[in-house]
Amino acid sequence: VAMGLLMAVCISCSYVAGTYAKYTSTLTNKEGTATVAKWAFGDDNEEVTLEVPVHFFANRLTKKGTKNPSLKAMQYFMNKYDNFEKQMKFIHIAGTNGKGSCTEITANILQKQGYKIGKFLSPHLIRYNERISINGKEISDEEMLKLIEELKPLIDEYNKIEEVNITLFELETTMALLYFYRNNVDFVVLETGLGGLYDCTNIITKPLVSIITSIGYDHMHILGNTLAEIAYQKAGIIKDNSNTVIFQSIPEVDNVFVKQCENKNNILHIVKESN
Repeated sequence: VAMGLLMAVCISCSYVAGTYAKYTSTLTNKEGTATVAKWAFGDDNEEVTLEVPVHFFANRLTKKGTKNPSLKAMQYFMNKYDNFEKQMKFIHIAGTNGKGSCTEITANILQKQGYKIGKFLSPHLIRYNERISINGKEISDEEMLKLIEELKPLIDEYNKIEEVNITLFELETTMALLYFYRNNVDFVVLETGLGGLYDCTNIITKPLVSIITSIGYDHMHILGNTLAEIAYQKAGIIKDNSNTVIFQSIPEVDNVFVKQCENKNNILHIVKESN
């Protein structure tokens, strides 16, 4: 274990120092499938083999944490691929509590009806690959690595011309959308990561339906200090001429959604708690 940690540190340092040369990958059959990476680094270009999770590569390519709210990076990716997302059908889900469960339930109901369903959620429970799945089957390490390798030149290009680098969640969202599109899913059940208005998933322009679960105090340093301010950020997924489902809350919160739906000519459905 100690040797493995030491090798990982050496590899990470070599990447940062710019001595990274190349990597190739194969798959193992061990529990929690990992990618075997071959790295060549150092003055002698010595090759070292180390087993690491596939998202190690995604982490190395992207910026950690959050940045100023913007969909600029997502627009960049979608433009590079001719805005394929406009051809897809989405159920978009936001909220403070219950959005993960709502995503799972919605995906399962549609799958039971015989549809091919792409599901994107975060965070994962056990394995990173859980974030991207089709009909309950996670994206494989090999498929994810191919997407990372495909997107790397675009990430490098963007990072050179922009002041703020691509984030990990922007990469993950782009990978998910490409994966679902290329696999011809019938519907995508798309869970927001944080908020809604400037969340990466909000690159989509016309969901079939937007679902907003209960609203509470979360990420207040980003979303706002009051429930109404937080609700406004979540309401960002409400789009023109579509449908929205909310769960009845206090008037301070509900009024935000009612007003947004009126402004967007969006049909609002309010689910009330039964006695």
